[in-house]
Amino acid sequence: MCDDCNADVRTLRMLLADQVEVIEGLRAAARTRGRIGQAIGIVRGRYGLDESRAFAVLARVASRREIKMNALALDVIATGSLPEAETYQPRDVVALLPRRGLDASS
Repeated sequence: MCDDCNADVRTLRMLLADQVEVIEGLRAAARTRGRIGQAIGIVRGRYGLDESRAFAVLARVASRREIKMNALALDVIATGSLPEAETYQPRDVVALLPRRGLDASS
C-alpha cells in the first residue's frame, strides 16, 4: 500500500473511533435524560410540583447528598419517592426550592 493510503486509513480509523465515542456519549445521555425525566414525574406526582420545581428539588437533593442527578433519579425510580421521603412533606419539599426565580407562591 502507498504511504498516502496508509495515512488516509489511519485518519479514517481515528475519525471512526471519535464518532463511536460521540455515539456512545449520546446514548448514555439519552438514558440519563430518560431516567431524570421519570424521576421528575414521580416527584411531580408525589409532591404536586410543576416540572421546573420538581427538577429544582431533585437538583437540590442531589447537591446536598453530593451525588450525581442520575444516581438520585435511579433511587427515586426504585423507591417511588425522594430519599428519606418520610421526612419530606409537601411543605418541606417547597423549602428545597431555590430562592431566586421559583418561589413557593408561583
